[in-house]
Amino acid sequence: MRASPLLAVSILFFALADLWLAFPQIDLAIASLFWTPEVGFAARGTFWEQVMYGSIDALLVIVGLGLIGAWARGRWRASSGARARRVTGRRLACLLLLLALVPGLIVNALLKEHWGRARPAQLEQFGGHHDFSPAFIVSDQGGGAFPSGHVAAAAWLVAVPVVLFGLGSVWTGLALLYLLAMVLARMAAGAHFLSDTLTSILLVWLGFLILQRRCPPAWRSRSSRHAPRRGLLRTLFVVAFLALAVGCETQSIVGTGPELDLEQLQERVAASDWEAIVAATIDCDEPSDTCAEVHAIQADACLRLAIQLPAEASATGGRTRRLLDAAEAGYREALRLQRSREAPAMASYHGGLLLTLSERRNRLDASVREQKLARENQKLLEAANQARAQVPDSALGFIYSASALLYHALLMESGSDRCHGLGQAEAMLKQTPVPPAELVNDHQRLQTLIDQELGKSNCARAPRPS
Repeated sequence: MRASPLLAVSILFFALADLWLAFPQIDLAIASLFWTPEVGFAARGTFWEQVMYGSIDALLVIVGLGLIGAWARGRWRASSGARARRVTGRRLACLLLLLALVPGLIVNALLKEHWGRARPAQLEQFGGHHDFSPAFIVSDQGGGAFPSGHVAAAAWLVAVPVVLFGLGSVWTGLALLYLLAMVLARMAAGAHFLSDTLTSILLVWLGFLILQRRCPPAWRSRSSRHAPRRGLLRTLFVVAFLALAVGCETQSIVGTGPELDLEQLQERVAASDWEAIVAATIDCDEPSDTCAEVHAIQADACLRLAIQLPAEASATGGRTRRLLDAAEAGYREALRLQRSREAPAMASYHGGLLLTLSERRNRLDASVREQKLARENQKLLEAANQARAQVPDSALGFIYSASALLYHALLMESGSDRCHGLGQAEAMLKQTPVPPAELVNDHQRLQTLIDQELGKSNCARAPRPS
């Protein structure tokens, strides 16, 4: 392989990096094409998107085993006198090494785990609570957007037919179509930006060109009849499989442990083994009270561990944010899957979600801008209003609505707007049904705070009924 293709792709990589550093809003503009305020990222969870998301693992296994099988068959045929082999040991070693080092080690184990870029669906601009960070700049948002592991794996699948059949083959064309579909699926689901996907493709492309220079496939050099040294092949295989094992993508908070059912989770609740519950893998997405309870149990464990963290642990970074994110997602999933809409569990799930959102808002430190505080508080208010609509006999939605309204009023400058907001908070508190014993103190505390702020702001008050 001449040096010019490698140089050209390297220049292209750095040119795109400069472009995205200069104009990071390109990512937001393109992501907004797949998002609407009413439904969010519409492709998320659709059959097409789920097929693309889940197919890559199966294809990697099938293609990998197929390559090994074809290599073994070729060696057996060569021993019986046949000479033509499409999958040589050198080609197999190069392809496996490319898969292990780029999609496995560089993309998944190093960049995704440590770069910290939040996904589009997690951003405040698209209904989340994370901040946007440009590509190619390390972020503290704790996300796994940069770059795309699925796209990197799909790009490797393109390299396989290129090596075995050439650029103009039908198999290469099909692999390219699959790669394009994967890019669109990940972007349409709000999982990745355009820069995340292009970076993955270019990294695989660069790795392919480098390995072609260091370990040229047999179809490029038919004049060379020297078999690769067995020691080199063994080394390549060992490095490939070790790197592939290290490079497997894992979730940082939930889903890293064994799959547990409802009974097993309840046993761990009885033992207060919250870490095991948080790490458990849950495969239950059918609308049913049982699936809802499973997700709620894990969300409860995430929230418990988050609350136990030191008070100075901010909700904008580290383990606290990841636990609160997982708790919020779990409670929302429980509410979505719960079939018995009048069941007492609905109030419990709403209460967990409200407490999670309140905990996140209250943990935002002084360095967070006021606009973010307002957005987090608005999310709490919207969740509280939904709780009031779905469980109107529960005091939860009313108390948290009053809390959010009070918080909103305190973000305003003193004056008529603040007085109006305090009046709304007091009116909401008056509508609260008789609170249970565990909420009486919260109800009284809110009323005391409202009274104090009304007095400080010299707000006129409507006379209380006698």
